[in-house]
Amino acid sequence: MVPNFEGLMTDETRAAAAQEAVARKVTLSGIAGEFQFLGLVEGHYRLTAEKHGFTPNLKPGDQGQGVVNLAASASGVALRLAPLGVIEGSVMTQDGEPWYGVRIEAFTTAIADGVLTTTLRHNAVSDDRGIFRMWGLQPGQYYLKAAGTGLGTYMYVGDGTSRPESWLSFAPVYAGGARTLDAATPVSIAAGTEARADFRLDMEPAVDIRGSLENFIPHQTVTFSMLQGDEDIGAASRVNLNGTTGKFDIQGVTAGDYTLRAVQGQTARGEVKVHVSGDGLSGLVLPLWPAVTVSGTVHNVGPAPTSPSATPDESVASDVFEMMSPPGCQVSLASPGPSIGASQFSLDVARQPGTINIPNVFPGEYRVRIECQGGYATSAMSGTSDLLANPRMTIQPGSTPPPIEITMKLGGGTVHGTLALIPVPPQIWLLLVPLFSSSTGPIFEPAGHDRDSPEQIEFGVSFLAPGDYMIYAFSDAGSVEFRNPAVLQSLTGGTSVRIEDGKTSEVKLDTVVK
Repeated sequence: MVPNFEGLMTDETRAAAAQEAVARKVTLSGIAGEFQFLGLVEGHYRLTAEKHGFTPNLKPGDQGQGVVNLAASASGVALRLAPLGVIEGSVMTQDGEPWYGVRIEAFTTAIADGVLTTTLRHNAVSDDRGIFRMWGLQPGQYYLKAAGTGLGTYMYVGDGTSRPESWLSFAPVYAGGARTLDAATPVSIAAGTEARADFRLDMEPAVDIRGSLENFIPHQTVTFSMLQGDEDIGAASRVNLNGTTGKFDIQGVTAGDYTLRAVQGQTARGEVKVHVSGDGLSGLVLPLWPAVTVSGTVHNVGPAPTSPSATPDESVASDVFEMMSPPGCQVSLASPGPSIGASQFSLDVARQPGTINIPNVFPGEYRVRIECQGGYATSAMSGTSDLLANPRMTIQPGSTPPPIEITMKLGGGTVHGTLALIPVPPQIWLLLVPLFSSSTGPIFEPAGHDRDSPEQIEFGVSFLAPGDYMIYAFSDAGSVEFRNPAVLQSLTGGTSVRIEDGKTSEVKLDTVVK
């Protein structure tokens, strides 16, 4: 018996379903790629084609696969598809010998909230000839890394552990020989193209790190990482973990300085700095510390302004202010460096009005981000730490940090302005960089087109802390690593503006940062 859901649908649901059926039609192409849609009404249509293993083959300037303004029957419409990309390469030792079983990882990079992040997209393993091949790659730039031969953590019970297949190993390396992502050269893939990436591994004697986990909960999964700087290179190793006692043996480690990290579920984490020499390391004790909750309070001071703008013409700021209810600040914690691999993460706030509550925070160092709506922070303290002057917080193992106390003044200053360029960019993003130390950091906001003057872009940002700022305009939101101090110092082409509490500052921009 097939259930009848038709009787459960409201008139509005039926109408929406009928409109969707009219608005979207699907057909299959013939053996020669031909297709047709019959019985269409006049209107504006966008055609797309999909096939497994293929991607739209768009030319520069294309807005889509096919756009048809249908006033009468149309023929000869062509949609272009191209095969997805391929990367192939070899893995050889310094002696020219092929090395099998090496895991090759392909990463893409992006900038999210002003921070460089990487995402693992594909992986492959070299065969007995030292050859690897990745296929089905979307167009873009990929960073390829020989990550290691390890298979992660193997949990066992009893006394027996497996031995490594080889007493040689290598430090993870990117295609081209770079050891770090910022020095690596990406491999570019266009639709339907093939690229090559070869690796040369400097094989060296491998040693073990042996130790035990303190405060270990038996038979619960543990993830081990070995970090050098911001990069997790622990994939080069296999970890044998006794599921009863917490004793571990990390195999295939090359000599060097590392931060060894172990995470058990979402409940505990520990890390320790280690120096590994040619003899390996034994007797290491790695305590696992429980996560804590970071709490705090936001105190609002000053009378609530009726509008952050001083004149009726400044309606942009006024409209924004009226939508912000109630005023308050939101706090988040993130790893202090770039988000590379799986070693970085962020924690968002579950906030009630006036309170800060961030659960499940592991020991370690964090970058504190404070965003206020309806006003600006005049102070942010955690114990004796001034989080406006230095937005860093260190969670000590086994202790709860002092609460975060934020004082927010209602209102603030407003900057209003225009960007006049010909031709008019389709979208502009504004970066406001405070030139004073006690601030919540850069502000990144989209700007909109002026409804009365389409040839201009108008912007307005309110609730700013008083002080001097530099304003920059960008046409690409995904290219601005504005949480990196070195990037901010390298910017040129900005416009200076001074913000005063309760007032609006006018500015005109005529340059876009490429």
